[in-house]
Amino acid sequence: MGRCRRLDASTVTIGIVGCCQGSTGVHNYDWAMSERAADLAVIDEVRRARVHAVERARAGRLAEVFSTPGPWQQVYVVKLLDVHPSLGKVAGRRLLDSLSISHMDRVCEVSVPDRSAILRAVGEAR
Repeated sequence: MGRCRRLDASTVTIGIVGCCQGSTGVHNYDWAMSERAADLAVIDEVRRARVHAVERARAGRLAEVFSTPGPWQQVYVVKLLDVHPSLGKVAGRRLLDSLSISHMDRVCEVSVPDRSAILRAVGEAR
C-alpha cells in the first residue's frame, strides 16, 4: 500500500498494524516516527512564534510584528488586536470591520496599506 496520509497518533498506530506497508511488506516505523518528530518540531516552533507575537502586541509593539518576517506572520490579526493595550476585543474587531478586513485574515494576508491603517489606529504609525 502507499504512504500514510498524515502522521498523528492514530495513523502511526494503524500503520504498525499494517496499513502503511512498503513494497517489501515491512512497515518503516523509524521513518514514521522521524517524520512525526519533524512535524511536531515545526508545530512547536509556530506555537512559540505565535506566543512571541502576542507578547509583542500586548506590549504595544504591533509594528514589530507587522514588519518582521517570520513564522508569526501566520497569526490572526484579530488575536493581536484583542491584546493590544490601545484597543481590546471589541474595538479591535470594529477596526477590522471598518477597514473591511476579515477577522480570519492572518498577518501575512493583510495588505501594506491596511497594515499602515491599523498602525495609525493604534498610535504606532511611524
